[in-house]
Amino acid sequence: MMFGAAVSAQNIKGKVYIESLGESLPGATVYWQDGSKNTQTDTSGFFEISLIHPLPQKLIISFTGFLADTITVESLLDISVKLKEQVSLKELEIEGSSVSILLNKMSTVNMQTITVKELAKAACCNLSESFETNASVDVNFTNAATGARQIQMLGLDGVYSQILSENFPAIRGLSASYGLGFIPGPWINSIQISKGVGSVVNGYESVTGLINLEYLKPDDASKWFFNGYLNHQGRAELNVHRAGKLNSKWSTMLLAHGSSVNFKNDFNKDDFMDQPLSKQLNVFNRWKYKSERIVWQLGLKAVHDGKTGGQLKFDDKRDYFTTNNFGIGIKTRQYEGFSKLGFLFPKTPYRGLGIITNVRKHNIDSYYGFKTYTGNEDMAYVNVIYQDIIGNTNHSYKAGLSYLYDNFKQYYGAMPFNRKESVPGAYAEYTYTKNQRFNSILGFRADYHNLYGWLLNPRLHVKLDVFNGTSLRLAAGTGTRVANILVENASILASARTLYVMEKLLPEKAMNAGASLTQTFSLLGRDASLVIDYFYTHFLNQVIADLDVSARKVIVHNLRDKSYSGALQTEFNYELIKHLDLRIAYKYYDVKAMYNGFMQDRPFISKHRAFVNFAYATQYDIWKFDLTAKWFGLSRIPSTEENVHQYHTSTSAPPYYLLNAQITKAFKKFEIYLGAENILNYMQHMPVIAADQPFSPYFDASMIWGPTMGSTLYLGFRMTIK
Repeated sequence: MMFGAAVSAQNIKGKVYIESLGESLPGATVYWQDGSKNTQTDTSGFFEISLIHPLPQKLIISFTGFLADTITVESLLDISVKLKEQVSLKELEIEGSSVSILLNKMSTVNMQTITVKELAKAACCNLSESFETNASVDVNFTNAATGARQIQMLGLDGVYSQILSENFPAIRGLSASYGLGFIPGPWINSIQISKGVGSVVNGYESVTGLINLEYLKPDDASKWFFNGYLNHQGRAELNVHRAGKLNSKWSTMLLAHGSSVNFKNDFNKDDFMDQPLSKQLNVFNRWKYKSERIVWQLGLKAVHDGKTGGQLKFDDKRDYFTTNNFGIGIKTRQYEGFSKLGFLFPKTPYRGLGIITNVRKHNIDSYYGFKTYTGNEDMAYVNVIYQDIIGNTNHSYKAGLSYLYDNFKQYYGAMPFNRKESVPGAYAEYTYTKNQRFNSILGFRADYHNLYGWLLNPRLHVKLDVFNGTSLRLAAGTGTRVANILVENASILASARTLYVMEKLLPEKAMNAGASLTQTFSLLGRDASLVIDYFYTHFLNQVIADLDVSARKVIVHNLRDKSYSGALQTEFNYELIKHLDLRIAYKYYDVKAMYNGFMQDRPFISKHRAFVNFAYATQYDIWKFDLTAKWFGLSRIPSTEENVHQYHTSTSAPPYYLLNAQITKAFKKFEIYLGAENILNYMQHMPVIAADQPFSPYFDASMIWGPTMGSTLYLGFRMTIK
């Protein structure tokens, strides 16, 4: 059966289904009979496979528990394949697939894809909680008072990694502080993670990695989806999705999210709420049009979020801007629209033209005791991408033009931090494919910043299959970004420290180079994989918020050629016994910069980290059991000797463990899950300095290196109506 028209360069595209259920089949293996290429279907059952030899060619599709199918491909039209089960599945409806993390063996870039099944292993209420079972991405609280989280990759803050939503900007600008909490986990279909510099197609800001979110699509989603979550600390969430096809070309989807934290908790007994009270309403409506020559996606999103934190007795109506009790209030409004327009060329499927547009308005109105911060961002982004080949399909390229407009109006008290950016840019990326064993991508982009002049960034990626099952990937290049010191250092606001900006802040620029070795093999008759990678980042200029100069100050300045990060990671994946998967990882971070005139370890970063995940599922995923353990080694803490004795803290954080677990039971139409986080109930001692004197000059909620909340028990359900 044929459907649609192919649009990818020198590739055959298709989709694999389960015949009896009519549902997509992720993780199926697809390969040419002559062995020239192989790939896997993604989380929606789609695949792309390179065409090396002239048609017709025989293509084989296989998956454990299903009968393999061999088809003859005679044209460049897309392919639809239905696999038959080897055993009867009765009335069970499958959610997700047997593959939870996909490693793209064919990609030049070392890309890891987190699927829906992997996301379901943890509570995954929002994006900040979507990496609990992933070893490559760390998520930490930025302070002990507001609940703000940020990711880290390669030992550096997430602002040095691009976070995209379907290849347009997602978390940047004012959303850097709380934006991870504005993307509900049930909206996500998959997450692609790559380390090192990203593609020049996506912009100039990527330094340490790229994270791209794929949302649920209206033409491939269930008609109805319901998800509810409740934990014993008073956090409640509800998600409702409605999708449908209007006709043969148009489809639409509405996603709604509501959440709240209703209890005041103080597990560490410091008289401060461990997490602020909050209410959030989040709505996303997307549309998709698909014809033989045009694919058009567009959508609108709106977020209203409010948080109230501080001391347990704080009442915003009674105590606001008084010394009765210390309070924190944060109100956020974000509105966003996007369009992705693709023009297809059925007779030349290697050719394509795409236009991505994105507009956003973001407003923050907040107070921290007597400190106030207000921020407004108006952002517009356009990216025009053209792809084609040079002579034959061994030589392909992408080229395009982009434009970024960002208007920031920020006030820290009466101090303005306003900036208007206008950045047109151009880029080109050349891909060389010699055969299955060698690929390379060379890219370069030039952007002209109205405030800082030319931003030039070259990037190179190389993949070499050294032996059967052994792949070596190399990546190198530069990235440039403009810092937003207030939203990216929320700890400044959650303390009594005085902010000093010592000079005109320049764009941050860094060089990143790394290598990744992937080895797949058979161990005792079962598949196993080992990934070892090392990345080094050297900053030509970095904007530093120095806490070491004084316990009463934050000194912000440019730091030239005196900051670097080295990150080593090893990860081993193995099926111990049938249905029981093991994932082990170890990370070593050597992250240093000039603090208070000395080269020192970056504060709050554990040099040594370890990770273990066990995942067991019964046949057809009726029962699922997941256990994740993490170990964090020593980390450095800035000195507080300047404080009076009772507000001194150690200059070193001790090692600690985190243990999470979840049990899931699937029924015909729904599943329920029960879980626990921080089972060992480990909490950082004295996360808020001078909690008993919050209006004193010693107050500081920014010295965070470990958990601030105790054990959490939660219960949830997911229900799908096809």
